[in-house]
Amino acid sequence: MFGIWKDRVTELEKKISATEKEIEAAQARGKLLFHHGSKFAKQIDAFFGPQLAENESELEKYFADCNVTDVRGWETEHWQAWKPSEAYLNDYIRIGEQVESRGNRDFAVPHFAPFIGENKTLIIVSDDHSVDAAIALLQSLAVRIALTLPHQSRFTLVDPVGAGAAFPMQRSLPFVRETSDDIRRDLDQVSADIRRINATYLDASADSFERLPEDIRINERLEFILAANFPREYDRRAIEALYSIGRTGPKAGKYLILHYNQSQTMPRDMSISGFENSAYIRLNEGYSGSDATACQLKFVPDRAPSAHLQTELFEKLSQAKPPQRDLAWDKTAALPSEDWWQEKAQVLIETPIGGFGSNELLKVWFGEKGESPCAHGILGGTTGSGKSTLYHVMIMGLAVRYAPDDLKMYLVDGKSGVTFQPYRDLPHAEVVSLRTMPELSRSVLAELVAEMDYRYEIFGSVGVEKLADYYNQGQPQGKLPRILLLVDEYQELFEGDQDGIASSHLLKLAQQGRAAGIHMLLGSQGFSAVGMLHRDDIFRNIHLMMAMRMRFDDVQALTNFGRRGKQLIMTCDLPGKIVLNDQLGDDGANTLGKVALLESDERDRLVQQLYQKAHAQFSADDLPLRVVLDGKEQPNLIENPQLRNLLEHATWLTPKEWQAKARQARQHNGLDIADWFSAERPNAMWLGQEFSVHGQAMMVTRRRITENAVLVGSENTATYGMLVGMLVSLAVNLNPQAVKFYILDRSMPETQWCEALRAVHQAVFLPAGFSSTFTRSVKNISGYIETLLDELERRLALEEDERIAQPSIFVVMTELDKVDEIRRQMDEYGTTVYSELGEKLRRLCSEGSRLGIHIILSFSGLQAMLNVIDDRRDLVLFRHRVALQMSEDDSFTFVRNRAASRLQLDGNKPISALYLDVESDRSVRFKPYSTEAKIPLVEQLEQVAKILTQWSQNL
Repeated sequence: MFGIWKDRVTELEKKISATEKEIEAAQARGKLLFHHGSKFAKQIDAFFGPQLAENESELEKYFADCNVTDVRGWETEHWQAWKPSEAYLNDYIRIGEQVESRGNRDFAVPHFAPFIGENKTLIIVSDDHSVDAAIALLQSLAVRIALTLPHQSRFTLVDPVGAGAAFPMQRSLPFVRETSDDIRRDLDQVSADIRRINATYLDASADSFERLPEDIRINERLEFILAANFPREYDRRAIEALYSIGRTGPKAGKYLILHYNQSQTMPRDMSISGFENSAYIRLNEGYSGSDATACQLKFVPDRAPSAHLQTELFEKLSQAKPPQRDLAWDKTAALPSEDWWQEKAQVLIETPIGGFGSNELLKVWFGEKGESPCAHGILGGTTGSGKSTLYHVMIMGLAVRYAPDDLKMYLVDGKSGVTFQPYRDLPHAEVVSLRTMPELSRSVLAELVAEMDYRYEIFGSVGVEKLADYYNQGQPQGKLPRILLLVDEYQELFEGDQDGIASSHLLKLAQQGRAAGIHMLLGSQGFSAVGMLHRDDIFRNIHLMMAMRMRFDDVQALTNFGRRGKQLIMTCDLPGKIVLNDQLGDDGANTLGKVALLESDERDRLVQQLYQKAHAQFSADDLPLRVVLDGKEQPNLIENPQLRNLLEHATWLTPKEWQAKARQARQHNGLDIADWFSAERPNAMWLGQEFSVHGQAMMVTRRRITENAVLVGSENTATYGMLVGMLVSLAVNLNPQAVKFYILDRSMPETQWCEALRAVHQAVFLPAGFSSTFTRSVKNISGYIETLLDELERRLALEEDERIAQPSIFVVMTELDKVDEIRRQMDEYGTTVYSELGEKLRRLCSEGSRLGIHIILSFSGLQAMLNVIDDRRDLVLFRHRVALQMSEDDSFTFVRNRAASRLQLDGNKPISALYLDVESDRSVRFKPYSTEAKIPLVEQLEQVAKILTQWSQNL
């Protein structure tokens, strides 16, 4: 036994000895290798350095051809030249870098995760110790997405733990969905949007959002739901909503990016595996689908750019013009000219205004479709939302479909608006009101209420109840077109309306207008208006609801739309996007669409084509009178609808034709003057525009005593503007054989108005063949008066029938107080008496008008008038008096009350005047014509002269 152990020990000793020798050999070899390594270690950097430098150079060249948003980190130098460009859909997005270290050198390449079209939910995984790094990566992704998809990305930011602190850049992101404390409710809006997009756009040809045509995607936008600190403070309902969005969202262009803190516990029976199609990003590895670890590369996640760089980038982004899908007018609402006016307004009026879905037309209509009515509409949208675009498309869409005798429009802008300026020549436009004062806006409503009552009287007389039935009977008492009233900024109707007049008119029109064929579309920033009474009763008759981009608070306050409708309105983040509901706000009848674009040049061309077509097809009396109102400007004589209507005839009306026209109702383009008798040779002279829709300030002279006129006021631009209006009116009333003119103009030379009367004489009267005598010389006044007295004596000797046949004579004399020979003088007893020439003028004023010689005088003030006319004895010879702003005492003297002292209570512009008909004791406040009108006076006179000259050639 001992021998066996001895042999065993010997054997082991040999092995130990051999092992020791191997160790010694290995040590020796190791020392050799160490010596060798130490010798060549210093050459490693020199060996690899050029290779890495070459690689970096090649990489930089490659990056130079790449989009900076794709490949670059947030180093400032890379972004200095960046500018927003068109969005592009990448299937990857940078999340950080893969870094390889060699000696003192790091070599980095971008690291990516799946993005658009990959049907993935990105989940950034952290624990309690790495939360900050995960949030920083989430912030980086938010900024990068906004820059990669400029103006085409929308964000929903969820952070219940930090109350939004995880997203400090949210105010700078272009479009962020408003959120609340109820996460589930906010996410339900996203889910509703997913269902809408699936139902509206996706089909076999495009089963995923990114495959839709670009023009559709642009207006809908991709949406990114970024959720921080999950699952802390997320309840079951919120988690289930996130599951659903992660599963269904990518196909509809809704991408969930979730920060998952695995140190936090999820509710029982719920786990992170509930997120289907997930792509995990681990802070130490990167995207789990990559092979970064196989190359022994270190993943370094991106962090958000510096505050300074963010400010610069978002400033550039905010200045970039958002791309949008412009639906072309010619592909939506346009019609070939040969198809114009083929539609009939018997039951309804309807036009496309844009599109929705892939290729459906978005339409508005008023009237009845079967059993469904659409009486009136309302439109809400902030400045820049595209309301004006909608108005233009709707107006022109209706104008090419319905003839002017089938459809009339009343277009009323708020007091600061000029949206309807282009429609001055639209033949359908009964009223075009710009920058409308509240008082004038309310008069439009009053006009329509009166029209409605007039129509119901007609319906009653023929035994029908509504416009459609009246059409069925062949319109026995004349054409009654449908009427559409468009009021932009309708809240101004109620400004200063303490008596609730506007609300009362709106209520009547809302409740009774539809059957009469009168419809309203009210536009504003929101739907409600301060000061509006009877709101619920009015809105109960508004079937058409249209909402464009609106303030969040206004959307939340809406009672006209249900929950789904409000969710859709929140997506209206581009000009022209609109939610339309023509079923009284039924939450299942909402349509999200886009308004077509009608370029201004095309619109103006169409208006002129329609104008020419209307005047070729209809007589002057069959077209709307077209009233143009401008709340900030003096009216233009050439835009007086009654005067323009006369100019659209073939020649001057005869006295009997005038009598028939004057007695006609306004609805038939008449003057509504029952006591117009042709034997008295009445003449209508227009002075300006009343503060009402169709009211045109007009004086009518007849061959009676006291039928003279006097104008008093220091606003000479208005005084001479009215004199021009009166003279032009007479030239349009009477042919050259029926009237003569004598003009003595004593206006101050080199003033803005000093050539106004001469211009009428030279540009209108003489070319058209009128007998007209003009002078500025005081030396001629005596001869004027003597000639007129001789004519007066001659007419006194004629028989009555012969007198009637004599032409009317109108004598215009201005500022006679500057003529010494005619001023009243002080006699030897200190009494003011007429001069010899003044007595002769007094006789003309006393006896001339019944013989057809009418005197029209103007003075710069009441005292100036009293130097010529005795207010106690002879002012009564002037039945027609026009006053501009004057003192209260002067007002009582001239117009018998204080009204002329209160004309400019609202400011100096527009200039107001007061017309008094002494005999009927009727006074009218109005805006007078002016020599400083928006359309130059010379241009207006040229238009009139061209027509009158042509008439005179046909006599």
